[in-house]
Amino acid sequence: MSVFKRRPKALLALQEALEASVVELFKDTFLCAVHAKRVTIFSKDMQLARRIRGGSAIYQHFAVKNDH
Repeated sequence: MSVFKRRPKALLALQEALEASVVELFKDTFLCAVHAKRVTIFSKDMQLARRIRGGSAIYQHFAVKNDH
């Protein structure tokens, strides 16, 4: 089996893993908002969720910079 035949399967696996990771991040973000007695998520909720999870490098793409 050539490299080109395996590439679509690898990309699909990567996409599924990334989607699952992002969904989990948003679930944790929502839980942070609920804990703060809100139903709307803010960037600070995502930052907290990332920090609690250990700030994995995969979430650096989703980092939100605040200029406050």
